[in-house]
Amino acid sequence: MPSCGVATWLYVFFALPQIVLEKPSNRLSPRGINFVLGSLVFNMAPIILEVAMVAGLLAYNCGPAFAGVTLVTMGAYTAFTFAITQWRTKFRKDMNAAESEGGAKALDSLLNFETVKVRHGVWTASKALFGYFD
Repeated sequence: MPSCGVATWLYVFFALPQIVLEKPSNRLSPRGINFVLGSLVFNMAPIILEVAMVAGLLAYNCGPAFAGVTLVTMGAYTAFTFAITQWRTKFRKDMNAAESEGGAKALDSLLNFETVKVRHGVWTASKALFGYFD
């Protein structure tokens, strides 16, 4: 059993950090590019087209004042939505940072526990082995 603990300990302290360092991060993946382009083409473009068409119809049928009111209302709604989203994002980032810190501390405590357990197991096995040779 101590050999399994030693192997785990060696893996955690030597192989795992190398795997984490080699993991690609902060790169724009093709999947991310597809998401952004898909959002623009299938969400934003139809909305802009629809608002322009409605404003044009209102300007033609009811006068430019109604079209102006519609565009100002849509602009105010968009600005308000962006402002609230930015305000909420601060809290979300703080919450994610706190969760990450808690997870990191939990992982550190588990690794610390495993390290102490493995070292104790290796020491006990070594003591028994050297007692056998005496």
